[in-house]
Amino acid sequence: MLPNVLSHCLNTKSLVLLDRRRPQEADALLTRALAVALEHDRHQAALRAYANLSVLHGGTLDQYERPRPSSATRWPWPSAWANAR
Repeated sequence: MLPNVLSHCLNTKSLVLLDRRRPQEADALLTRALAVALEHDRHQAALRAYANLSVLHGGTLDQYERPRPSSATRWPWPSAWANAR
């Protein structure tokens, strides 16, 4: 049970670091999370680490360099509902 928890904790912390624009540290934690999961046959934790490593190395980090869209850009439907009344 402990290796599973450790792997998920390392994985989660790596996402925090990635959000803070520290991809090298995130990569180190994800690599360790994957190693722990594989050493102890924790398939779900390994899959999560593989998925996050693929995002990290897949060139999608530009989303962290662009400003986030406003809520009005992401969710235009509330204003449409307000205008319908």
